[in-house]
Amino acid sequence: MALRLAGVTNSGTRRWFLWIPADSAPQLLVHAIEVTGFAPLGMAMTTYIGWQDLEAKLAAPPGRCGASPWNTARATPSLREHAGCRDQGDDRGSAGRGDRQQRRPGAGGLCRAHAGATGEPPTRRGGLSGDQGCGLRLHRRHAAAGRTTTEYEVQQFIMSRFAEQNVDPDHPPIVAVNRFATVGHYAPTAAEHNPIGPGDMVLIDLWARERNSPADCFADITWTGFCGATVPEAVQAVFNVAAAARDGAVAFANARMQAGEPVHGYEIDEHARGIITAAGYGDFIRHRTGHSLGSDIHYRGVNIDNLETQDRRRLIPGVMFTVEPGIYNPDAAWDDSPSPKGLGIRTEINCFVHPDRWR
Repeated sequence: MALRLAGVTNSGTRRWFLWIPADSAPQLLVHAIEVTGFAPLGMAMTTYIGWQDLEAKLAAPPGRCGASPWNTARATPSLREHAGCRDQGDDRGSAGRGDRQQRRPGAGGLCRAHAGATGEPPTRRGGLSGDQGCGLRLHRRHAAAGRTTTEYEVQQFIMSRFAEQNVDPDHPPIVAVNRFATVGHYAPTAAEHNPIGPGDMVLIDLWARERNSPADCFADITWTGFCGATVPEAVQAVFNVAAAARDGAVAFANARMQAGEPVHGYEIDEHARGIITAAGYGDFIRHRTGHSLGSDIHYRGVNIDNLETQDRRRLIPGVMFTVEPGIYNPDAAWDDSPSPKGLGIRTEINCFVHPDRWR
């Protein structure tokens, strides 16, 4: 209903709000990485990144005559529940009510949080990584032949590989060059795409699942690559930080579980983002560390998140999730180009909690 009212077909995966006052123009409040989906509406738009930022803007953003268009004090109980909730919650229930239930002493929020969100260990490994590598090799072949590749051509090549292997990607992958890799959920189209040439950085984010049954699980992987013989030192330095955050998140979760201690989604996110912040790149974080993974790309289990929401659900056996820290600087100057090319780095792996990791 909200999508139809707003006039959009896809709102992405983050919370968004549309304020429709009686005597002035509508206003949007959306997550910073979901801007492109709402831009065609041409409405005034306010963005947020963290859940603290969201709560502050819902309470007191700039408004007409000093009033807050996002002040939920006058909103319906349902809006207040969803807006003030920190947990991600289940799509089919009130996340706000679930959050309050979990905070009551002795409340059984765990069953609500993980119902239907666990599965068997994935049996197929490495297929998506191979398709991703093929996308990068396609550009190398073209470059060696003196031919320019485009984001769209690489994207469609990957889609053809998916068709050959009879896997379902749900929708086309992200292939983004230089600054466009810093634009949240950017994806090339036949009408709008960019060339990829020598000396460029490319980010490829793809996802797919086998078509055997509706219960088959998605894999979701992101690689970045440099179109040249030697990766520039400035780029390598940024990637090393993102990789350290990725590996640090996994090590942190494993250490907790091996010690027989609970570990929650928000704690892993804090640990990973802390590594990026300590390295001096905290201002270039745009999203949580990871999301639930299952028969939907963004599934109903625990997210690795204390940025967009505060996910207090714990990792339990059978849960799958991504770990995908990113660093995004649209003004990064990392070569001798006359103007900064911009740089978006994300490195993504998929994780599964095995029963033998659990005590």
